[in-house]
Amino acid sequence: MTEQATTKGNAGNGQEPNQVNMRPTEEDRQRLAHLRTVTGLSSLSEIIRYALKYTADHHPISPAPADDITPTLILDIAGLTAILKAFVIAATSCMDKESEDYRFFVTDLLLHIGDPMGICAVLAEKLPEQAIVLRYSHATHLQYELATACLVQNGISLDERILEEEKQKMDMGRKVFRLSLDDLFEIYADQISRYRRPGEYANFVARLRRYAKSMLHASVAGAKEPQV
Repeated sequence: MTEQATTKGNAGNGQEPNQVNMRPTEEDRQRLAHLRTVTGLSSLSEIIRYALKYTADHHPISPAPADDITPTLILDIAGLTAILKAFVIAATSCMDKESEDYRFFVTDLLLHIGDPMGICAVLAEKLPEQAIVLRYSHATHLQYELATACLVQNGISLDERILEEEKQKMDMGRKVFRLSLDDLFEIYADQISRYRRPGEYANFVARLRRYAKSMLHASVAGAKEPQV
């Protein structure tokens, strides 16, 4: 909205001394009509909410200064992304990493990174029939330990999740655990709920998105944001 009109207010009546009234242009009306079409939303308030959320998701607040990075934040993100990675590996196991399908998947995943339900919905569309498993490796020692701690903290019995001996491949003496989307959702939602004070949610999501990008490596660089 590029056209402006300045109205002089009366500060004594509680008004701002100068208020700027934004007049929608023809281009604005065309954008509004386009948003109504692609979103199916009808009321202006619903469209504004959608636009605000889209802006927040695509242009998040910059991460907080380094001195606001607490050990708990780092450990929470490392544990969560270790579990998330198990699902991403399974979901993309049969994808061509150079395909548009994969690029769209990466874009969609990053778009919903702050929304546990959205993340699970994106993964559910691509997950194969076989079990999703958490495995150990020397390179992911810390993540494995933190991921198993997340499972225990959310009331999940590890003994009940161990793959049957004849079906599992022991990874350097460490057990292999079965995971479900319910596990991911519960842990995701629990961690998000811990960062609800002003500035904490944006900081958590921004750093989680950065971690997820590094997990997905160079494939993210070519992923295009969906056009609205």
